[in-house]
Amino acid sequence: MPNLRPESELHSDLPERTRVAIIGAGPTGLTAALALASKGIDCVIVDKSAPHAGRSRAATVMPMSLEILEEFGVCDELVSHGLKLNGFAGWDRKRRLAAFAFAQLDTKYPYCLVIPQSLTEQLLESRLAEAGRKVHRPLELAGFDQDQDGVVLAFTDGQTLRADYVIGADGGHSRVREAAGIKFTGYKYPVSVVLADVDVDLDPARSGVDAAKDEDRVRGFLTPHGSMAVVPLPSGRWRIAAPMHGAVRDPDLGDVRTLIRLRAPHAIPGEVVGLEWASHFQVQRRLAERYRAGRVFLAGDAAHVHSPVAGQGMNVGIQDGANIGRKLAFVLAGGDPCTLDAYETERQEVAEKVLRATDRLTRSLMIHTRFACMVRNSVVRVVGTSTRAQNRMAFVNSQLVYRDM
Repeated sequence: MPNLRPESELHSDLPERTRVAIIGAGPTGLTAALALASKGIDCVIVDKSAPHAGRSRAATVMPMSLEILEEFGVCDELVSHGLKLNGFAGWDRKRRLAAFAFAQLDTKYPYCLVIPQSLTEQLLESRLAEAGRKVHRPLELAGFDQDQDGVVLAFTDGQTLRADYVIGADGGHSRVREAAGIKFTGYKYPVSVVLADVDVDLDPARSGVDAAKDEDRVRGFLTPHGSMAVVPLPSGRWRIAAPMHGAVRDPDLGDVRTLIRLRAPHAIPGEVVGLEWASHFQVQRRLAERYRAGRVFLAGDAAHVHSPVAGQGMNVGIQDGANIGRKLAFVLAGGDPCTLDAYETERQEVAEKVLRATDRLTRSLMIHTRFACMVRNSVVRVVGTSTRAQNRMAFVNSQLVYRDM
C-alpha cells in the first residue's frame, strides 16, 4: 500500500484569520473542508492528533456517502482501494435467517464499500492537499470567544485564529461542543463492542460451504452465545465485531478464536492464525441538544454518537460535513445567511432517525437468553421472506433514504 497521506503541518504556524475554522480532521471535518475548498472558500482545518497509525473502527462507506464524495473527485480512489460488498445477511450458525442486497438500488454505487477509516482519511486529506489545503496538527483547541463578526479560537500552544465561522467535527468528546455550552444527552448501553482484525489461513475446501456463500456481504450471526458481525477487509484480513456484556478487555488471539467458535464457527473460510489488532469500546447513544451556537456549528460525532450497528455513524458525519460546508460556502459567497438556519433542522432530523433505528437493532443484539434469541431469530426469518422488507432495509441501510434531506 503506498503512503497516500500528504505531509501534514506538524506544529505549524496558523494564519491570523480564515473564513472557516474546522476543528477535527476525521471524515466529517475533511468532507466539510472539501466542500468549502471546491467553492474556493478559504478554510483552516486542525486536529489534535498526529496522523493515524492505521487502526480505526469505521470500515464501511455507504452508497449515500459515495454519492456525496463523488462531487469532490475522491470516489475513484476510494473504490480502487476498497472492497465492494453487496449488502447484509443474518445467520444463526448454519441457518440463514434473512438477507438484503444493494444491487437493486438506484445509484451509481450499488454496494457498501469496505475500507479502513484511516485509509479513507488519507485519501480525503490527499484530495484536500491537491486543492491547496493542509491539515495543521497536532493542535488542540483550548476555547473560543465569539462576537457578531466572528470567532477567536485559542489553542493550547498559545496560537490564536480568527474565523468567520467554526465547524466542530472533533468527535464524541468534542471540545467545541463543550466550549459552546451545548448539552449532549443520551446514555450508555450495558454492553461493549469488541473489535478485532484477524489474519486467516484460507482453506479452499471451505469456499461455498455454509455461511461462506455470503462472503460478498456483511454477515451478522445471532446465537444464544451472543451476536457477531464478520466483514472481509480489502487487505485480505477479516474484521470481527461482537457485543459483550459485563467487564471487557482488549481480546488476545485466543479470545477471538473462542468468540468465533461460539458465535460464528462457519463464517470464515479458513483458520484464524493471527491478530493484527484488537480493541473494545462501550456503546453509547447521544444527541446534541443544538447543532448551532451563533457562528459555531457541530457535525459528525460531536453532534451525535450512534451504536456501531449497521455502520451508520461515520456516514451520517460525512453527510453533515458536506451539508454545512456547502451552506457556509454559499453564505460566504454572498448568499442569504438565513440558509444556515436550515442546517440544524435537516441534520438533526436525520440523526434522530438513525439513532432510533440503531437503538432498535442494538437492543435486539443484546438479547442473550435462549428463548428470547429463538423468538428474535424467528421474527428475523419471517421478515426476511418479504421482498418489500428486504428492499426497504437496503434503502435505509444505504442511507439513500436521506438523499433529499
